[in-house]
Amino acid sequence: MRATVKVVRFLAGEPSLAEDLRRRWNAVLASAEGARQAPGRPVRVALAVPLALPELPPPRYAAVDLQWLADVGEGLASEAWIGAVDRDLCLGSPVFGPGSCRVVAEEVVGRGQAHLDARWEAGGERFKMMSFGRRHPSLSPEEFSARWRVEAGRLGGQQIPDDVRGSAYVQNHPVRLDGHAWPLDAINEVYVERLDDLRRRAAWMAARQDAALRSHAAPFMSPTETWSMGLREELMS
Repeated sequence: MRATVKVVRFLAGEPSLAEDLRRRWNAVLASAEGARQAPGRPVRVALAVPLALPELPPPRYAAVDLQWLADVGEGLASEAWIGAVDRDLCLGSPVFGPGSCRVVAEEVVGRGQAHLDARWEAGGERFKMMSFGRRHPSLSPEEFSARWRVEAGRLGGQQIPDDVRGSAYVQNHPVRLDGHAWPLDAINEVYVERLDDLRRRAAWMAARQDAALRSHAAPFMSPTETWSMGLREELMS
């Protein structure tokens, strides 16, 4: 089954948090209770650990975990399922520091679906760059989402060159819920093959980010609430 809904959790904490998360997710997914087909159980889980790269600012989080689910209802139920199998793995537990958050989003693969299919089939670790942030305050969520889809593959109106485009590009658009505002409006992921590829992309983006934010007569990203991280991602299930 190909899941099209994703829960992305940005997790603050001590440097040891990633190892604790790896242990907890492995235990949950291997246990009889964790394997039970209950609402909110993910069909795939990955854990991404930020890398300290000189081309980017220090990472804002200690870890990111990602869960793929079959539909929006399952995505919204994921935190309750986690709490039933490991209460300390839930947001709000003492395991996580202040500022930890989650977004339930629609996954839109803009490029490289075959690469991603092969990546999930093979498992193991891969490198990727995540960029995330808030929309420009002049735009509604609907207006922002439409603009973001059009701007895919470009930065400030400039086409991203092939040597830093990566092997796959994914946008994650937060699902719309009446009366609910998500902490982020955009999360994207660019998969690359090697650490050198990641660093080359990070350097290219960093050199143009400020100019890109100023280049639009009608910008669509917030000029002060946009960030990027390089990560090493491991498939948990």
